[in-house]
Order: sequence, then C-alpha cells, then structure tokens
Amino acid sequence: MFERLPQELLNFIFSEISIKDVKSLCQTSKHFHSSTLQTLWASVVIPAWSKNDTYGIGIDGFPLERLAFTKSISLRFVTESDTRACPHSRRLQTCQRAKDGEIVEERGSFEKFNEVRRLSSVILRRRADRIKPSWDLGTCIPTPILGSDGIVACQQSTISTLKLTTYPFCQRYNSRERKIDLSSFHHLLNFSWRGPSSDNLRALATSLKNNKPHLDTLEIDLVDWPHLRKALGYQNDVERVRRMRARDYVNKMILGLDTHSPHITFPNLHTLALSRVPLTATLVQSINFEVLRSLTIRSCPQWYDFVLTIARRRIPVRLKKLELQESWPKNDAGPTILKTGTQPKFY
Repeated sequence: MFERLPQELLNFIFSEISIKDVKSLCQTSKHFHSSTLQTLWASVVIPAWSKNDTYGIGIDGFPLERLAFTKSISLRFVTESDTRACPHSRRLQTCQRAKDGEIVEERGSFEKFNEVRRLSSVILRRRADRIKPSWDLGTCIPTPILGSDGIVACQQSTISTLKLTTYPFCQRYNSRERKIDLSSFHHLLNFSWRGPSSDNLRALATSLKNNKPHLDTLEIDLVDWPHLRKALGYQNDVERVRRMRARDYVNKMILGLDTHSPHITFPNLHTLALSRVPLTATLVQSINFEVLRSLTIRSCPQWYDFVLTIARRRIPVRLKKLELQESWPKNDAGPTILKTGTQPKFY
C-alpha cells in the first residue's frame, strides 16, 4: 500500500517519525531505500578532527552523489575527546617531546587543513544553487573557506542562509590564515554567528550592512561579553572610549544603527535571537515589530532598557514566540520600575 503513495506524502510521513525509524525503513525494500534518500540526506554533518596535532577531515568513502538531496551541510571541528577546540590554542594543543621529559607547548595551524578546502569545493560545485552551509567549526575558520578569495565567497556568494560558529578566545589576532570576509554576500535571508572574536566584528558589521534590508532571521551570540568588551578597550559598561560606551559601540559600529536619529533598519526581520549582546533603546526603534514574530533575548546586559522601551512607547507587538532569560549586570539591581514590581505592558 505504501508503495503507491506519492513521494510528497511519503516525505510528510518521514518528517513525522524519528530519523532512526526512517533509517530502519530505508533497509526494508528497494522502494523505501530510494524514497527515503531525500529525507536521510537533507542535512549532513561532517566532522573535522584533531589527533596528535594533526587536523583534517576523513571523507574516504563519502557518497558524494548523495549531495544531490542535501539542503544543509554542517562542518564541525572536534578533538579526540569529542570537545570543541581551536587549533591555535596552546592550552588545548599540547604535545610531548623526548627532551628531558619536558612538555612543550606548540600552537597548531591550518596548514594541515587542506582537505577542508577540497571538500568545500566539491560540495559547493555540486550544490551551489540550493545548499545552506553551516560552518559549525567552533574554531577559527580557515581563510581558504571564508576569506576574500575563499571557496565559499567565490563559488556561493548568492547563498540565502549562512550559520557560523567560531572561537572567540583565540590569541592569534589578525592572522592571515583565519581572516573572515563576508562582503561578497548580499542575498542572505538567514544569518547566524555564534562566538565572533574582536577581529571578526568588522566582518559581522559588513554582513549586516549588506543584508539588513531583507534579513528574515538574525541570530547573534557574543558568548562572553566581558571578554569581548575588554578586547575592544573597555573595562566596564559605564566607561566611555572616544565618547562612546561599549554598548553604543555595538549599536553604531556593529549593528549599524543611527543613535542620534533612530529608524527602522531591519524592516523584514521575522526572527531575532540575541545572546550576551548589550541592548539599548535604539535597537527597539530599528526593528519593525509589525513583522517580528519571534524574539529571543538570552543573558543580554541592559536587556530591561530594551523591554521597557517597547512598553513605554506602546509599540504594537505581534510576537508568536518570546523567550527572555534575564542576566543583571554585576552590581546592577535593575531599574526602579521593575524593582517595585510594576509589570511592563505590551500592546
């Protein structure tokens, strides 16, 4: 009976059951083997690995022809202990040499990461029209991937979805082998970046500038705001550098907001998720709340300025999803309006 069902209906059924059950179904007959391929290969995760200070990707036997069904590819970097690490980290990349039994620490590099470029080239050539790449490395991303002459910029500059997970604590600042350039991407509808370092902020700002008129989904996670703030030259959130506080720097230099004459700069934003990003009232006026349907705020300093501005301005809210995880700045008890128990009202 199932063999007579149209593929569209089968795809719906497969989407409603676990991927484990789909894999089991795939092995029952030739018909189900072919009909489940589209579901099983819709998303692919390829692990990059580190072992004894060697970095690479194992793609021997990888069925490249299956990429015809793939819509999303995620490349993740893991260590032998299955944890995230950066090849440049002295703390995580330690090797031992036979010299008086001493432990010698060496920084790794991407010189042995050539397979990343080779695999990326193969993937993008085959699926440059529809693929949604997710560079979920959790490390610095090699220049051959996302540099100005990187394989993604050269072969897939028209992508609509880009997700990055990088390592914000790398000490190799402004290194040529980890430089990210997103200036080629002008068609992004969905953009996510978790863990940008201080020298990635210009690339982040450029991407937002080029795409904010049509962005549908935006997710930014600064991971460790105090660390990033210090890298920018600020000791705290109150200090001013060149007459600008750290959160104003984020507003103006990264998000590209006009702090003196705020206006809607993200007119089509449907989903906004911010984690550990300092918030201000200016950001409220840059978002079209008539369009926004999902808002997530996690551990964002001064989040209450953002929320109270929405309430005080009586901005109509059409949200279907709201997630708010509070995080008071150190030694900050929050605004009086919240301390007294008065609840802000949304309209």
